[in-house]
Amino acid sequence: MTDSLLPSTPLSEPVPAARPKKSNLGRILIGLGLLINGALWAAAIAYIKLTPSNYTSEFTIFLPAASSSANVNVSDTNAQVEGSNQSPYQTLIRVDPRQNYLFIANSRTVLSAAAAAVQMPMEDFGTPLVGTNKNDTLMSFKIDGSSPAEAQRKAQALYKALVQQIDSLREEMGQKEFQRQQSENQLMLKDAQGKLEAANKQLAIFKKQSPLRRSEQIGELSGSLESLRQEREMALASLQQTSSRLQQLGASLNISVEQASDIITLQADEIFLKQWADYSAASANLSSLLAQWRPGSPQIESAEAKLTTARFALQTRATAVLGKQVGEETLQQLNRSLNSSGGTRESLFQDVVTLQADQKGYAAKLKSLDEQIAQLDSQVKVLIQEQFTLTDLERNAKVADNYFTSTMAQLNLSKPEVATSYPVVQLIADPSLPAESSGPDKKLPLLGALAFTLLSVTGVALFSWERSLHKNNRIIEDSNSVVGQLGDE
Repeated sequence: MTDSLLPSTPLSEPVPAARPKKSNLGRILIGLGLLINGALWAAAIAYIKLTPSNYTSEFTIFLPAASSSANVNVSDTNAQVEGSNQSPYQTLIRVDPRQNYLFIANSRTVLSAAAAAVQMPMEDFGTPLVGTNKNDTLMSFKIDGSSPAEAQRKAQALYKALVQQIDSLREEMGQKEFQRQQSENQLMLKDAQGKLEAANKQLAIFKKQSPLRRSEQIGELSGSLESLRQEREMALASLQQTSSRLQQLGASLNISVEQASDIITLQADEIFLKQWADYSAASANLSSLLAQWRPGSPQIESAEAKLTTARFALQTRATAVLGKQVGEETLQQLNRSLNSSGGTRESLFQDVVTLQADQKGYAAKLKSLDEQIAQLDSQVKVLIQEQFTLTDLERNAKVADNYFTSTMAQLNLSKPEVATSYPVVQLIADPSLPAESSGPDKKLPLLGALAFTLLSVTGVALFSWERSLHKNNRIIEDSNSVVGQLGDE
């Protein structure tokens, strides 16, 4: 009974799960990390030991911000020179000389001259670092050297080479500018002289052909014209006064002014007076005979014939003296005048003659003044028309003369100006002697190697922790698998 309860075959042992072989990946990674870290630290230490230190020398130059120039102002024949300042920094960068100096400082000419001064190849001399600030007129230069003394020598050599090159360029530019300016000056002077000669020639031709010689001539003629007009007014007033006096005398004598003049003229002729005496005698004889004889008697007829002959001779002479026919009225007036007993009438006749002579004189003077006034007035009108042309020609001549004078003054005062492009360099900070190294920074390789070491150690640690975690998970999985098999049996 007992044997029948026991199993006919023995229980078999559980077969453990197959375990993977231990991997060498971790050891490989650790070895690789150690190798890389060693190489990196070796490279960092070699860089620190083998790389030479650099030293930087600095110097600063100053460029003047203004340059003087001459400005010529000409007024009449006086030339005045006014000074002005022109800043090369007042416009855009196109006129900033520091940009020129930046290019010159890095040019092959300057660098080769500086390298030759310190006896080293230009490739080993290096290029300077130039700094500028738009708010000032300074330029700072930095140059590296293997030692403080070498850096200072290179900076000094760079400054001297830069100044020599600037001086050479300024001199070369000054010579070219002088030649160019001389050529331009000759053209300007020739142009100004030609304009002056042309203006003076036109003015001379006009004065030769025109009645107007100078601008003051119109004023002088206008003054003379005004004086003649005043004189005419006075002559006219005198003529009017004389004519009025003559009319008054004629009224008092009861004869016209013309008759009074004729009587005075006839009284001055001796032949006429003799004939007048004959006529008066014949007239008296006839009057005496008429008292004794009847009209028509031979004595009366003979006396009348003599009177007629005497009257005819008298009228003939009067016509010859006066140049016109003399009427009976004039003879009667003459008779009354010659037969008057008082001297008052004779005096009045003399006044008439005097006033008539004055009247003729004033009339002649007035006529002459009118002719002179008309002539001067015509001349003034012509000169006024000519004045416009003369004024323009004189103004052109004056402008040409001022232009020629100002050109001469400007050419005498102007000089080639090259300071705007190449201003004088002033050293305000000498090349320094560096006390400390400026590079390379030897801490960076050490920090880099240290950082890589930390990163590699951290990576290995994380990798090991991940491997340990994976291993524990596999053990737990194996245990769970065995327990499951035993439960199934």
